[in-house]
Amino acid sequence: MYITIAPGIDVYSFESLSSTQEQARFMAEEGYPDGTIILTKEQIMGKGRMGRRWVSEPGNLYMTYISRPDCSASKAAEMSFVSCIAAGDGMRRYITRSSQELDYKWPNDLMLNKQKVGGILLETVGKDPEKLDAVLIGVGINLQNTPESANYPVTSFLQEGMDVSIDQALQVVAANLQAAIEMWRLQGFAPIRNRWLEHVYGMGEVITVNQGDKTFQGRMQGIDDSGALIISSKIGATDRITAGDVLLGGATTVKD
Repeated sequence: MYITIAPGIDVYSFESLSSTQEQARFMAEEGYPDGTIILTKEQIMGKGRMGRRWVSEPGNLYMTYISRPDCSASKAAEMSFVSCIAAGDGMRRYITRSSQELDYKWPNDLMLNKQKVGGILLETVGKDPEKLDAVLIGVGINLQNTPESANYPVTSFLQEGMDVSIDQALQVVAANLQAAIEMWRLQGFAPIRNRWLEHVYGMGEVITVNQGDKTFQGRMQGIDDSGALIISSKIGATDRITAGDVLLGGATTVKD
């Protein structure tokens, strides 16, 4: 099914897909324009970071937004933060109690009341790393269902007392993505970084970052001008982290 939900935003809706990322890649390579959204009720092989499977039960938001930002792969990495604030600002309007918090866990998770409720997945299209053809922004948000097989703290909006439909979530996330990407294009990363830091998860707390065979532990100091995570150790050293799994507290990470 095809619908236009706003000027420049076209949605292609499916009952079921292997993953919205795979369908979006095909459509991006076929020339579908900036602002095309692929939406599905369920994913058979949903994708998470680092090739992990994203459990995709019916009732939640599974979408991919095709963006054509005309930039390099290194610059496109900033779109993870662009997408987080777009999804977070959109979904925050459905929070009904002041005690509830929707925060951003570095680099691309949405945390509702300190539990993961959604995530962002970026993939690029194009052979030239200095001039991408497209960036695929995958957004998954637990609205009605909470994956039972997850090995990390996870929740849904319904579980936290908020009944949000797929259509409601789609409308706010799509509109905010369009606006946030345009702001990033015109104003650069600085305003995106500042808005992300307003709702950062774990600022000032001790965190552990796992990078396969390497582990870093220190107090979270924020992110730098490129989005890299900055942590400081007890001995005063500062580490700049560009990839890894983050857990608040001790050295045993919970992978997402």
